[in-house]
This record gives sequence, C-alpha cells and structure tokens, in this order.
Amino acid sequence: MKYRRLTGIQGVENDPTYTYASSLAHDHYIKQYVITVLRNHVIHLAEQQIISEEIKKQVIEALEDLEDEPLPQEGYEDVFEWIEDMLEKKTYGKSKWIWIGRSRNDHISAALRLYTRDKLRQAISLIQETIKILDDLQGKYKGVLIPLFTHRVPSQIGTVDCLLQAWKTIYETFQRILENSYTVVNRGPLGAGAGAGTLANLDPENLNKSLGFKETLTSSIYASGSRLDLAVAVDSASLVLVELTRIATDLITYQSPPYKIMILPDSHIATSSIMPHKRNPVTLEALLGKASRTIGCSMAFKTTMMRLPSGYSLDLQEANPCLYETIEILTASLEIIKDLLYTLSIDVEQAEKIALSSKAWSAELAEKIALEQGIPLRESYRRTLEVLDEVKDPRELLRMRKTGCVLDRKS
Repeated sequence: MKYRRLTGIQGVENDPTYTYASSLAHDHYIKQYVITVLRNHVIHLAEQQIISEEIKKQVIEALEDLEDEPLPQEGYEDVFEWIEDMLEKKTYGKSKWIWIGRSRNDHISAALRLYTRDKLRQAISLIQETIKILDDLQGKYKGVLIPLFTHRVPSQIGTVDCLLQAWKTIYETFQRILENSYTVVNRGPLGAGAGAGTLANLDPENLNKSLGFKETLTSSIYASGSRLDLAVAVDSASLVLVELTRIATDLITYQSPPYKIMILPDSHIATSSIMPHKRNPVTLEALLGKASRTIGCSMAFKTTMMRLPSGYSLDLQEANPCLYETIEILTASLEIIKDLLYTLSIDVEQAEKIALSSKAWSAELAEKIALEQGIPLRESYRRTLEVLDEVKDPRELLRMRKTGCVLDRKS
C-alpha cells in the first residue's frame, strides 16, 4: 500500500520529486532485518490476541517469500512501503491487520540496531581471531631484533614479539571499544510506535526480547527518534579504523625499501602498469583510504543529528548510508588484516641486520654510562655519541633493559 495514496497525496512514483526522499538505494542493507522485525511483530500480535492465528500464518508465509525477492530501485518511499504493498498483494488484503501497534519509526530503529549488532559481533569475532594469530607470531619470532621508530626514524632496537605485543594491545582495546558499543546498541525500541507509544496491548519487553535485545528502552521518544546509540557505533568503528591504519602503516614501512623486513603475501600485492619490478601493498593502501572515508562518515552522521528536535525526522534517514559504509569498511578491513597477518612472514636475518646497522642504542648507552659512573643523564648524554661506535656487542647492552622490550637474557 502506498501511504501517499491512502491520504490522497498525488505523486508520480518515478518522478524525481517522488524518489528524491526515497531510501530504496540503500535499504538493501537492512531489508532482511526489517522482515525479521515485522515477523516478530506479527507473532507478538497473535500472542496478544490482537490478530488471528490464520492471519499470522498467511503473513509469515508471505514474508518468507519476500526474503528472496529483490528490492526495487524506485517506486516506493522505502523498504517498509514496498513490503506493505507486496504483503497486501500476496495475502489478498489480510495483511492490513498487522500494522497496528507499530510505526516505521520504531521499526527502522530496531532494524538498524539488529544490522549494527550483527556487524559488531562479526567485527569482535575477527578481532579475537586476529589476537590468536598475533600470539602465534609472537612465539614464532620471539627475541628477533627489529628497529623501532619515533618521528619515522629508527630510534631504538626492539624485538618482533615486542612490536606484535603492541599490535595485540591495540586489538584488545578494539574489542573493549566495540563490546561497549554493542551494549549500547543492543537495546530494544519496539513498542515506542511513532514516538509516543500505542493503544495496542503490546508487551514491549517480551517483543524486544524475542529479537535478542538485552533490554528495552523505557523512553518511547528516544527509542523511535534518537540515533545516539548508532552514533556511538559509527564513532567507535571509525576510531578502530583510525588506529588500524597505524598497524597498516607499520606493515607498509617494514616491507618497503630500505628495510624489506616483513614479506607480504602475494594476494595483498599488485604491480605497476609500466614498472614490473614494483610490489605495491595495495590492500593496505586501500585500507588507509577507506578508513579516511569513515572519518567523514562519522562527522556526517553526527552533523545530521545536530539541532534536530526530539522525535523522528526524515533527516535521520540520510545518516543511514554513513552507518552502513562505516560498519562495512570496519568488518572488511579487519578481515583483510587478519588474512595478511595469517600469511605474513618476517626475514629474520634482514630484521637483525637492519636493527644492528641502525646504531639505535644511544638511549641505552647513555643510561648505562649514567648508572655505572653515577653521573647525571645529561652529562652521559653528551658523551654517548663519542663512544657509540665502541659498543662491540649491542645485544648485551640491550639485555640490560629492565622494562619495555626486554630481550631474553638467555638468547
């Protein structure tokens, strides 16, 4: 059923003025979730004896048919209007009974939350799998020397397992951030209607529980009209991607000349159209670009929310593509890094050669002189450069570290 026709508003479905405000172009991301929400709503209406079991059965069967039907690109305001129109045709009008006790406002909020919840769960799973891969890599390359950087210049000598521990800590932080976002998103809005509730005898807690929501939002206005919870997810995903670019940049640096310490798998490499010697880290470069886009998406999502009154406004519909893009880039990027790390190899001989040729042990030498001679660090600091080349066994010097990247003293 076309809502405008019901109220006598005239409009040509394929006219730009009609389609300009349509969300069909991106509703495919949530089509299945909208169907899921409607299915549970219909089941709940029957449980509450608001509709008959026969109507429930017919509508559920029709919804199952719609799962495999493609969403049109024009002719409807959104996925909801399309589903309602199709249900009316498939049930010969019986579906007209199911629209009580709900609104597009609370149902779109529920569908967006279900979509985001599933994608966050997928991201958290990828993070946990990557942490295991990092653990394996730490064991494989424990104690292997590698240059570390400050200001993009070799600064100190660390170990591969120490660098991997930094990446692992980042991933553990990712998990905390996304789990917190998941908790915020996993709150059910159903029962809120358009914003002020409904006369229908619904049980919002059971209805939301049937969709796996941990709790039910008590404010109907917030439930149907706010996007704050989803903004938390968008911001969190963008923040994770920002930090993920630092790992990507580390990988690009260590695999590039003059270092050539890390060897990326061929599946993550492409070459030049005219320079066949090139091995370009294309998946990592794509990640950097995609992550940058999510910063813009995060800003766009929040600025769409700004200065809107409480309750639903169609402005919020235009924030949805920002959510989809950010969350899709998040899961795809986490998958890419997981795959790369799983197949990553390190040239141990090259790593130690570069580390030792960097002479990046001045900090340790300055501290050793200060501690052994009982002089202030600033005095030993001045003398360090004079005797830097006299260090015959930098490994022994590095083994003296008490904190940070501590070398195995038995190595």
